[in-house]
Amino acid sequence: VNALSVFIDRSSSSFLQDSPLELIIFPSGVKVLRPVASRKQNVFKTLINAAHSQTLGISALDASNILHVPVVLAKQHLLDAEAHTGALCRDDSLSGLRFYPNRF
Repeated sequence: VNALSVFIDRSSSSFLQDSPLELIIFPSGVKVLRPVASRKQNVFKTLINAAHSQTLGISALDASNILHVPVVLAKQHLLDAEAHTGALCRDDSLSGLRFYPNRF
């Protein structure tokens, strides 16, 4: 926690503009510190390309392996990509939650 104080503006309790980190809070309440270089659009492109390259779509576990992040964070990224780009759609079945390219 003290290590992060270098990047926090004490007057507003937010990250400094030139900070290499940003705080992301997903609708589910999951909070993540991530490098600024790892922007949403890059993550979205990676997930969309992965969904197009797989016949069976991708799961949170697949996305976790692709993005090198925990499964819970990978699922949040998939849900976020679906909601914000419209390029992915999901199938929640007995075999689990999978994301496919949205062909419509």
